[in-house]
Amino acid sequence: MSIKKEHIIESFKQDVVSDAYLYAMDMPSGKIFISQLDGILQEHPWYSEIELDDLEAAVEEIEQVLYDDGKLATPIYDRIVTGA
Repeated sequence: MSIKKEHIIESFKQDVVSDAYLYAMDMPSGKIFISQLDGILQEHPWYSEIELDDLEAAVEEIEQVLYDDGKLATPIYDRIVTGA
């Protein structure tokens, strides 16, 4: 992976986490749902520039950070495992 590619992916993750925190602050529960996170992801200018494999890995990391910090209602992997 080139340095530029790594930088873009790291910046993307930081931007999305930051935007998600701000969005969650406006919610009564202080949390966002996956659908809201999807909107934040898709609005980012680099969303369509990152290769799918890298994007999937980045989204998993973003979800985990938000979930661990109590900002995400339910991460996707929990829905898949539990069938919810």
